[in-house]
Amino acid sequence: MTYAGVNFKAQHAEIIESVYWDNGSAYGLRVGAGDGVAISVRVDLPDKEIIVEASANLRFNSGAGPAFLRLLAFDTRDNFQVIGQGQISDPSPDLIRNVVLEVTPTVVDNERWSYLFRWFPSHVESTRRDRPDAPEQLLWGARIGVRHGEA
Repeated sequence: MTYAGVNFKAQHAEIIESVYWDNGSAYGLRVGAGDGVAISVRVDLPDKEIIVEASANLRFNSGAGPAFLRLLAFDTRDNFQVIGQGQISDPSPDLIRNVVLEVTPTVVDNERWSYLFRWFPSHVESTRRDRPDAPEQLLWGARIGVRHGEA
């Protein structure tokens, strides 16, 4: 399953997600004074398949600290499990870099769990980018790989 950056939505009232030009990538835009930054997408995975891999395509050109990625499952009691996680902490001028998450193979159970892919950028912009220089941190998209069979 693949999800474009534009499908991710901010999970904190002080941050909104913004689309960079028209290429489908997203970045965080500060609209208040808060510190929390989480930009997520609910992922629809085929029931009973096994999650075996996850990755995201990012731009990380800021030394403000690591950016984190998490693939999570939540139940109706707000319990959660971390299925996959990764981070990037070395700034680079490269426009797009693939970040692979360490994944614990997990059988999808849509009856008990809801699945989210979250990006925690370490830096958000203070103004909307309507010019050609790219934001310091961008999310082009995320990918989750599943297979059929036993875990």
